[in-house]
Amino acid sequence: MRILPLTIVLILLGTAISNGQTSSAVAGFDSCLAGARHLWKSKPAEALSRGQQAYVLVQQLNDPGRRQQCLIFLSEAANYAGEPQLSLQYGQQGLALARQRNDSVAAGTVCHHLASTLADRHDTISASRYLRLGLQLSPAGPHGYGERGGLLNALATLDYNANHFQRALSRALVARWLVLQAKPFSPSMLSSTEGLIAACYSDLGDEQKARHLITATLTRDRRAGRLPIVVENLTTLSHSLLKDQSQAGLDSLRVALRLSRQLGLRERSLDCYEEYYKYYARVEHYRQAYAWQQSYRLLDDSLNENQQREALMALNGKYEVRAREQQILTLNQRSRFAALEHTRQQARNRQLLVLVGLLVVCLGGAGVMAWKLKRRDQLLARQNEALQAATADARAHAAARDRLYSIVAHDLRGPIASFGGVSQLIELYLQQKDGAGLQQVTALVRQTARNLNELLHNLLGWTLSQTGELAYAPEHLLLAPLLLDIRHLYAAGAQSRRVRFELAPVRGDLHVWADAQMVQTIMRNLIGNALKFTPTGGYLRVSATPQEGPMGPSVCLTVADNGSGMSAAQIEAQLRASPGAAPPPPNHDPRAGTGLGLSLCLAFVRRHGGELTIESEPGAGTTVRVTLPVQAPEDPKLIAVEKGGELIEA
Repeated sequence: MRILPLTIVLILLGTAISNGQTSSAVAGFDSCLAGARHLWKSKPAEALSRGQQAYVLVQQLNDPGRRQQCLIFLSEAANYAGEPQLSLQYGQQGLALARQRNDSVAAGTVCHHLASTLADRHDTISASRYLRLGLQLSPAGPHGYGERGGLLNALATLDYNANHFQRALSRALVARWLVLQAKPFSPSMLSSTEGLIAACYSDLGDEQKARHLITATLTRDRRAGRLPIVVENLTTLSHSLLKDQSQAGLDSLRVALRLSRQLGLRERSLDCYEEYYKYYARVEHYRQAYAWQQSYRLLDDSLNENQQREALMALNGKYEVRAREQQILTLNQRSRFAALEHTRQQARNRQLLVLVGLLVVCLGGAGVMAWKLKRRDQLLARQNEALQAATADARAHAAARDRLYSIVAHDLRGPIASFGGVSQLIELYLQQKDGAGLQQVTALVRQTARNLNELLHNLLGWTLSQTGELAYAPEHLLLAPLLLDIRHLYAAGAQSRRVRFELAPVRGDLHVWADAQMVQTIMRNLIGNALKFTPTGGYLRVSATPQEGPMGPSVCLTVADNGSGMSAAQIEAQLRASPGAAPPPPNHDPRAGTGLGLSLCLAFVRRHGGELTIESEPGAGTTVRVTLPVQAPEDPKLIAVEKGGELIEA
């Protein structure tokens, strides 16, 4: 009879201890997550690290609600710390958990955040998919109006950025009705939606509606003290007024710029600079337009530099944390190994003192130890070889990076120096009132800007192709209109250099399975290089012919010229670059570029599973052939990759 009360007491004591431990773990998680939220904007990398510590704590608890809350915060913190891929990973986990728990409010919020992260990476297709999914998952009825209004406003913004103004206007009007009916009511969301509606009216030509709506919104936001939204709507109002060259538009733009500077809203200041230089260019005040354009470029470069610096700091902090963890792990392993060796030595000493007569056993033990030491030496040798291989790989990447920097410094110096010389020529011709000279300077500026834009476009394309962030959206692409557009693009340049540009007739139904942007980039680079090295009076011939190969039907795109040509060593240097390597260093030919164009063509052709070949001799011209597939690949894995960057659910 005494055993039963004692058992009950022990059970109650164990339950109390378990509840106390759970309460302590919950308090530790809440404290860690609160600290991470406090550091969210000031120290994003540290906030992300603390959020990950909180996630480790919450995994020890059987609390799906807190785990979902932590995943949503980690998704937002990772995006703010410059790690969009990690942000998408946490966001997708949070969305799956919210759908499992039937939490429609959290599901809609996570979809909205995922769409915002994808839109920042210019993946508008996947962003639109998540926004539509959020509309499906958001709560039905009046209590879901606010979330649905925000999602519709984001969809309308994507349409507006894609110049689909009528569709953006329709969605924005529905979003405003939902926001007005929502409880609780969000004035900031209403102002943002009305600003988008006004911008749509302005771009659709209904300036009266745009100005009336934006004026009413400005009055309400000024009274409420929502200055960031006031700045944004003032910029929209000035955009509408400046179409009529109204002084009120300049006054609104001046107020918007002053407020954006006071509030530290550098993105809004960038919008003001853009409106200024577009207005002065429209009224033909080119000196003022040039000055505002320079301010716009400087601020844009500064914003991009800050984003890159934050991303590098986040990566550096992550690398240092991992290095310290690895160092601690190595030290712990060494300590355990030393302790084990010490214990074994003591055991051997005791055996030698007690069992002197058992010499055979001691010799056997020595043999076993020798075998283990040999295995350890072999393991250390393999680790040393792996370390040397990793060091060599790091050096190769560093060499490729330095080569890319030298290329950018080499080719950017020329156009920038040309702009400096052009400014002096403009001042000279203005003093002499030489109109013909100014026209020549305009042509020179246009050519220099075209060359610089081509270099930057190739550099950006090559960089994105190596980082894997370039969207790949293959389709059945008709070649006839594409080649005609490219011919029209280079017809004026060929005529000015008196080069005969021939385009062989192309069948109307001839097509390839390829990404339109990548194929245009390939053909622009090949035709631009051919025009650059073709002498006056020469010819340039472009053709597209179907053919059959071991991989099935394909199309061969050929660009042939009678220019200066290349040697076998130059062709080998251009074609032997691997997809991850930097382009060849610039040569001493003043017409030659960085080699980024051909490296980019190679990367894009390999992305399509095609081939690029070069036939050339010095002084005998060059013929470049690009082979692209006609049909989509049959491998399901390749088909999943070719969905244009969209998410494929397992």
